Amino acid sequence: MSVQASDGRQHPEEDLQPRRRDDRACAASLRCQDGHGGHPEGAAQGDRRQGDRGGSRHAAARRALSNALPLKYLLDTNVYLEAVRSDESRTRFRETFFPLLPATFLSAVVAYELAVDARDRRTRGLVRQWLLPMERTGRIVSPVFNDWVDASDVVSAIEDRDRRWRSKLPALLNDILIALCARRIGAMLITHNGDDFRLIRRHRPFSLRVLA
Repeated sequence: MSVQASDGRQHPEEDLQPRRRDDRACAASLRCQDGHGGHPEGAAQGDRRQGDRGGSRHAAARRALSNALPLKYLLDTNVYLEAVRSDESRTRFRETFFPLLPATFLSAVVAYELAVDARDRRTRGLVRQWLLPMERTGRIVSPVFNDWVDASDVVSAIEDRDRRWRSKLPALLNDILIALCARRIGAMLITHNGDDFRLIRRHRPFSLRVLA
């Protein structure tokens, strides 16, 4: 499947497709690329063993993410919030994303949304635990002046060409800024929110992976 950006070019959409490959080897390779070696902040954790809970679908999703190995990843707010819903969700998050941690960046916009949405102490503690390695290693990306200017152009374009989205534009601004941050550093944006980011992608191409 491909999407057409405002420049008229076709850009392939990233889909989560399972591949057969040892994700532990991929994680080790990723740590070497990032220069973290065996540092605990970048170590893979929670490799799934046969028969573990969660089923083959989640294991396949984890392999697909690890196999792709772009240089950088950026997780949307909803990926972190989904992870705190249950023990199973937390385990799945650790198994899927901890191997990618050395190449994962944190958007300042995502950090803001998490601070607002993580209301209880337990959730705040978990989120803090997951974000701290990126803060310590300086893997934080914040919107710069040009991102804000570009975001205003995207908002105007959506208002003109996608009128049914007009009522969502105020809430969509954060997503636009997250997408532009990922685009600027060349990171793959990973999200559960396919509709909003596919809309943004019609106006600014960026690497996107939508989780089921």
